[in-house]
Amino acid sequence: MIKIRLAVLLAERGLKIRDIHSRTGIPMTTLRNLYYGRSNNVKIKDLEAICKALNCSVGDILDYQQVEV
Repeated sequence: MIKIRLAVLLAERGLKIRDIHSRTGIPMTTLRNLYYGRSNNVKIKDLEAICKALNCSVGDILDYQQVEV
Protein backbone atom coordinates (compact mmCIF):
# COMPACT_ATOMS: atom_id res chain seq x y z
CA MET A 1 0.00 0.00 0.00
CA ILE A 2 1.28 3.47 -0.84
CA LYS A 3 0.42 6.26 1.58
CA ILE A 4 0.50 9.89 0.51
CA ARG A 5 2.30 11.96 3.13
CA LEU A 6 1.63 15.43 1.74
CA ALA A 7 -0.43 16.51 4.77
CA VAL A 8 2.34 15.43 7.16
CA LEU A 9 5.02 17.10 5.07
CA LEU A 10 3.13 20.39 4.88
CA ALA A 11 2.39 20.34 8.63
CA GLU A 12 6.08 19.77 9.41
CA ARG A 13 6.94 22.84 7.34
CA GLY A 14 4.06 25.02 8.51
CA LEU A 15 2.60 25.26 5.01
CA LYS A 16 -0.93 25.13 3.62
CA ILE A 17 -2.29 23.60 0.42
CA ARG A 18 -2.64 27.08 -1.08
CA ASP A 19 1.10 27.69 -0.51
CA ILE A 20 1.91 24.70 -2.71
CA HIS A 21 -0.72 25.78 -5.24
CA SER A 22 0.86 29.23 -5.57
CA ARG A 23 4.36 27.74 -5.91
CA THR A 24 3.45 25.03 -8.43
CA GLY A 25 0.25 25.98 -10.23
CA ILE A 26 -1.15 22.50 -9.54
CA PRO A 27 -4.96 22.75 -9.35
CA MET A 28 -6.38 23.00 -5.81
CA THR A 29 -8.61 19.98 -6.44
CA THR A 30 -5.58 17.83 -7.24
CA LEU A 31 -3.69 19.09 -4.20
CA ARG A 32 -6.68 18.54 -1.90
CA ASN A 33 -7.04 14.98 -3.17
CA LEU A 34 -3.35 14.34 -2.48
CA TYR A 35 -3.52 16.08 0.90
CA TYR A 36 -6.45 13.95 2.07
CA GLY A 37 -5.11 10.75 0.48
CA ARG A 38 -8.04 10.43 -1.92
CA SER A 39 -5.99 10.14 -5.08
CA ASN A 40 -5.50 6.79 -6.82
CA ASN A 41 -3.14 8.18 -9.40
CA VAL A 42 -0.55 10.93 -9.30
CA LYS A 43 1.03 12.63 -12.28
CA ILE A 44 4.81 12.48 -12.34
CA LYS A 45 4.96 16.15 -13.32
CA ASP A 46 2.90 17.06 -10.23
CA LEU A 47 5.20 15.05 -7.96
CA GLU A 48 8.18 16.72 -9.57
CA ALA A 49 6.69 20.19 -9.05
CA ILE A 50 5.90 19.45 -5.39
CA CYS A 51 9.39 18.08 -4.81
CA LYS A 52 10.92 21.18 -6.36
CA ALA A 53 8.68 23.53 -4.36
CA LEU A 54 9.39 21.76 -1.07
CA ASN A 55 13.01 20.81 -1.82
CA CYS A 56 12.28 17.18 -1.02
CA SER A 57 12.28 13.77 -2.67
CA VAL A 58 9.40 11.62 -3.87
CA GLY A 59 10.04 9.35 -0.87
CA ASP A 60 9.14 12.26 1.41
CA ILE A 61 5.70 12.47 -0.24
CA LEU A 62 4.94 8.81 -0.93
CA ASP A 63 5.51 5.99 1.53
CA TYR A 64 5.28 2.30 0.60
CA GLN A 65 3.97 0.05 3.34
CA GLN A 66 3.85 -3.68 2.70
CA VAL A 67 0.48 -5.21 3.51
CA GLU A 68 0.52 -8.75 4.80
CA VAL A 69 -2.08 -11.09 3.36
